[in-house]
Amino acid sequence: MRKNCNQIIRNAAANRRDDLQRKKLELLEAKAEHELAVQRYAEREFRYSPLAEVPDDVKLTNDYFESVRNRVEYNNFYADYYMQRYSDTNLQKFADISQRVRDCHKSWFGDKYKESGYFNVKRVFHCHNRWCWLCNHLKQAQRLGEYHVKLEQLTKVYDVYHVVFTVPNVTGDVLKSTLLQMQSSLKKLIRYFQERGNGIAGVDFAQYGFVGAIRSFEIVISPTEYHPHLHCLFLMKKGLNFPQTEINKFSFNYDSSVPTRLFSKFEIMLQKMFYLLMNGKKLTLKNIENLPFGYSCTADCVEGESWHEVFKYATKMSKDGASVCTYEQFVLLDDIFHRFKMIQGYGVFYNDKTKSDDDIDPTAEILFEKVLILLNSKEKPERDISMALDKIVDEVHKKQLTVISKKLSYKYLKTLMDNVKAELNIGNDYFEPF
Repeated sequence: MRKNCNQIIRNAAANRRDDLQRKKLELLEAKAEHELAVQRYAEREFRYSPLAEVPDDVKLTNDYFESVRNRVEYNNFYADYYMQRYSDTNLQKFADISQRVRDCHKSWFGDKYKESGYFNVKRVFHCHNRWCWLCNHLKQAQRLGEYHVKLEQLTKVYDVYHVVFTVPNVTGDVLKSTLLQMQSSLKKLIRYFQERGNGIAGVDFAQYGFVGAIRSFEIVISPTEYHPHLHCLFLMKKGLNFPQTEINKFSFNYDSSVPTRLFSKFEIMLQKMFYLLMNGKKLTLKNIENLPFGYSCTADCVEGESWHEVFKYATKMSKDGASVCTYEQFVLLDDIFHRFKMIQGYGVFYNDKTKSDDDIDPTAEILFEKVLILLNSKEKPERDISMALDKIVDEVHKKQLTVISKKLSYKYLKTLMDNVKAELNIGNDYFEPF
């Protein structure tokens, strides 16, 4: 019997692997067909409206590369920390990570047109480390792309609320347990809005029309403490009215006796619910009403696409380009972040990340193919060569090289990143990812 069971398990695992390989093959075939169709269309269009020169839309500027090089130098700070961890633990993985972080974005791969002085970037080495400024930007853009399509569809029917849950500052020895408790408390709170379980007698959660949420952890580091909080997007039915008329202790800044923020009764209910859940108290209407105040919580209806706030960095690690993270803090956070889910979806967003190639502007793809037709008509490039970042920066600065990138011609990505810059107030140092 046991032998038969083991064989069934092995067969099931083999079938899953076969399904995965088949899906990968189907994706590769679909991608190849799409690229071939774009190439053929571009060739036809080039015959009727050829390009005379390479447009600026596909070029990477000198400022762009200076920005990348500055980030690479900043990464050395954390690469040194990983080497220190290697010295402390003698674990080879930390030395390997250190080298990857130090090498991030230093190698660029693509086709070089020597005579015309163009370099078509196809791939850049990424370390994919959580502390890397370069890869963090990439990951944030990826998350935006994953959720953007679905949010665009849902916001036609539902309103989006940016909800922030905050707890008092904590010391490093209880940070991990606090994060886990916040995660658990939010999950329980959302279950009430989903009307799962017995609910709370006297509280009508159905009135909110809640359909889903996305949450992201953010941790602000200070010299002696950590300030963890949750950025959430709540999707609820349109037309809810939450007038902000209430004053509580969170209405005042430290240096002001005049209230700077009024709260809605909905926000105060969330404050108290989260407090009770965080402190293991029973969630009843009586306990909610008798509690003088909870933990700080704000819930603001989002207009347009300012929901990007939830995709901010999980950790604020620097101010004005200078790190405020000590080695001890780095070790603590690095261990906590390992396999810790910093972003989570609930309801309609549970385990669902919508990706769509339909968002890529086909005219942008065709434009880049026409650029390649123009360059290839003049010379054959050196294929799949590697260039070091410092050499690229030097040649771009001397105007000996112009770097082009297909992804920079994707108008939807540029628009998306412009929105992120505006909403997060990041500025021009937030560069487009590969």
